[in-house]
Amino acid sequence: MRQSSFYATPCLLLLFQSASTYLLFVACNSSSKQQTELTPTTIVSRLQKRPLQAIQQLKNIDDEHQRERLVLDTIEQFPNRTQLLCAVLSTEIGRERCRRLTERPLYLWQRNMPLLQEQFETTNVTCSLHPHLNTCLTAEALTLAESDWTQAKKHCLQIPHPQWKGDCVFALVESMSITVDSLPKALNTCLDSTPFAKACWLHSITTISKQSIAFPTNRVWYQQVQTQIEQTNLDSTMQQDLLEHFYAKSVMVLFEQGVRFSLNTPQFLHPHWQNIYAVEALRLCDQPIQDLSHWQQNTQQWMTKGMDCDLLSTPRGMELSSDLWMETTIPTGCHTISFVGTSHRLHCPQDELLNWKLALLEASVRLRPHNPIFIQEAIHAESTILKTRAEQLQQIDWQEQPHQR
Repeated sequence: MRQSSFYATPCLLLLFQSASTYLLFVACNSSSKQQTELTPTTIVSRLQKRPLQAIQQLKNIDDEHQRERLVLDTIEQFPNRTQLLCAVLSTEIGRERCRRLTERPLYLWQRNMPLLQEQFETTNVTCSLHPHLNTCLTAEALTLAESDWTQAKKHCLQIPHPQWKGDCVFALVESMSITVDSLPKALNTCLDSTPFAKACWLHSITTISKQSIAFPTNRVWYQQVQTQIEQTNLDSTMQQDLLEHFYAKSVMVLFEQGVRFSLNTPQFLHPHWQNIYAVEALRLCDQPIQDLSHWQQNTQQWMTKGMDCDLLSTPRGMELSSDLWMETTIPTGCHTISFVGTSHRLHCPQDELLNWKLALLEASVRLRPHNPIFIQEAIHAESTILKTRAEQLQQIDWQEQPHQR
């Protein structure tokens, strides 16, 4: 007998004839049972073991709205492990949000993973643009962004889950064309992007710093940016921190574009140029990494007169994304500045030699593979400031993942 109808219904009575005997079986469609078992957790598990089969199983879901909701729920719970699922989505709105979430830096998800797994009560909010509520409200917000920023943000704030409410606001800021004039708007909007506020602020600062190539030594332009930052609703400590990161990222842009330190460089950029030259010297110079004082003298000379060391055929590895700063008592006469836009270091304006050693110390702990020589030397330094910082860095567990340090 024909049995193809077995795959179309959950259960079916099957009658088989053998000689004079009739056998009756009750058969149930196992694929229907598997489909009801699909959850974000099981999908990710299958995606890791048999990705092609997992994707095909999702594509076999006939109800397009059900499929979109299930896939996007899975992406929201496991954004760092579900990039392959973008191809399963049938709408451009869904695919766009999938790409945005799965391409975000890994550390954003690692720090907020417990919040991703929390469930929030459904709301009475309705949205017709897409069957997945968070995706729909985000898409509507982005559509409204150019014509009505206030309404756009209101759409984001209707999302019940705080993680995705913040992500929607962050996406609004990412959609902006950030200029010096619109910088306060971007930074103030980021206040509502928790838990992504820090990433949102740094995105805004990074975007504006890319314009520094047109103003490498223009003090007035940097002061305009400072004025705009000071006009925001952020507290003064955060304003100063963002200003320092702006200086650091601007100098990185300039260096990457071939601009070098000059006598016309504004004084407030000098320590950030120190950081860049400390990093580049350790990456490129074919010299043993020992004798911190010797490196300080040479690197200081390279910044003002040009690098003249023998170059390595393969530069040393350097991991600059880790934030290795620790809360500490700031010594009298010193303050914190940004270290290459991702961390901080002490800066003591009255002691230029100490500043160079601090810059080299911070750069050295980011060498890959890890090199502890400068830490070991600095622990025995005469400078209490240098010694204390070296002791802090020595306590870091380098076996941990960067977001856990």
